[in-house]
Amino acid sequence: METLNQWVKKLLPYMEGVRIDEIEIETLEDDPGSCMLVRRHSGEMIAEMVLDGEGELRFFSCFRATEFAPVVTLAPHMVRRIAEQFIRSVFNDDAKILGFSSVVDLDSIYSVDFVRKDMDGIELPNSGVSFSFWKDGRLLDMTNHMGPLILVNEEEAISPEAALDLFMANLHGELKISRYDGEIYVDGDNEFHLIYDFLTGTPDEVKMDGTVFSLAEELGYHQPEFERLPKERMTRTPLTAAIGADKMSLVYEEQLDGADYEVYSDRPELSKQDERLYEYDEPMEHAVKMISGHRSDRIYSAMRLPPENGTQTRSVGKGEAYEKALSVLFGEFPDADRLFRLRKEDPELYDDENGDLEVSGYQFIFDRFHGDLQIEDECVEIDIDAATGTVVRYDASERIGFCADALTSEAPIDIEAAKSLYMSNIRMRPVRARNENDGGAPVYELVYIPEFPAPGGHIHAVDAHSLEMWTVDTGALLEE
Repeated sequence: METLNQWVKKLLPYMEGVRIDEIEIETLEDDPGSCMLVRRHSGEMIAEMVLDGEGELRFFSCFRATEFAPVVTLAPHMVRRIAEQFIRSVFNDDAKILGFSSVVDLDSIYSVDFVRKDMDGIELPNSGVSFSFWKDGRLLDMTNHMGPLILVNEEEAISPEAALDLFMANLHGELKISRYDGEIYVDGDNEFHLIYDFLTGTPDEVKMDGTVFSLAEELGYHQPEFERLPKERMTRTPLTAAIGADKMSLVYEEQLDGADYEVYSDRPELSKQDERLYEYDEPMEHAVKMISGHRSDRIYSAMRLPPENGTQTRSVGKGEAYEKALSVLFGEFPDADRLFRLRKEDPELYDDENGDLEVSGYQFIFDRFHGDLQIEDECVEIDIDAATGTVVRYDASERIGFCADALTSEAPIDIEAAKSLYMSNIRMRPVRARNENDGGAPVYELVYIPEFPAPGGHIHAVDAHSLEMWTVDTGALLEE
């Protein structure tokens, strides 16, 4: 078993510009396995090191590496070599049982993973060592997953063909309108399309005994339900009036990326001296901040702090707050009952007051619809202060006014055709799934997961008109 000082010596090359005689080790009283490496005399935090009960290194993080961003970029295979050298020099003989798995490009960081494999060469996820590196090769952190594990093999196992049939039988798609995001999907054009969405209705795996497993169902996740808005004549309140900007003076304005940023205040002289004036995300007393389309009447965002309320206790209930939110929504969208539906969620917002949770406000989310079709990710959020009934936040998505008439003029393909297309090139591949074991050794069981054709990764959707399959862009996965 290595001593603390021996681990520090092994890790010293990854702490730039520090000599061994400069380092002091500080352990935590309540967690003796966690150590802070501190520069002697200056008290500078250099790194963190975590050991388990047997003295094995489990985690290392170098704080000095976070002091500046990389100015050069190494090729992925060069960073892989740095990781391999770390494993050989720090973990010695354990390096022989680890195999390279992947390098993933995460903007300015490379994530590198080494794992163990079973007797058939199948990878055991989170069974080896994982790293985060700046792209210039400086180590940010390392996590060691090595230790005892349990491999489970079913005596009888279904065939890949049987697993594929079970997978398709449990596949569900939802017809909706969604934006073909170019940052997520191969060939995404960032425009709206009518699709069958299979993302949330797809099983995650099929076990060797034929059990179909869905993580979303296991976690109790369900797609939100929606409620139609009342059609009767509603009170319509302009957002500027509901949030109080109509009785304030304009104290600052700026054009930002095609949008207008404006600040209104009922104490102009005080607000003009406040540095928060220039930062939209920083709320200010006696002020309303708004962002609207350049040279348009569309307000996309507005916020304020709750007005002073003296010693008055909470006076606005959920029903009254909902009526206020509706009046603002109809004030901004006169045909809101046709364009929106209420997301059915608990609207209460809570604050911790002297250890007790108290309702501080209400948040209502109105999702865009075109007829019975949801326009995914397009919504309006309205927050109401519980004490005063004042609107304190309004947020509308960028494409909230999108007209979807052209997408529904042509009938879509039916769901069974979409499912057949989705399944056309999929095969089921055996992998090892890791299951935690109540603090004991992790259990790895053999399961089937879908393997999608190149290029790209999982298929999330099928275009209901062009039949194009929306394939996740896995360009960030640089090596396997």
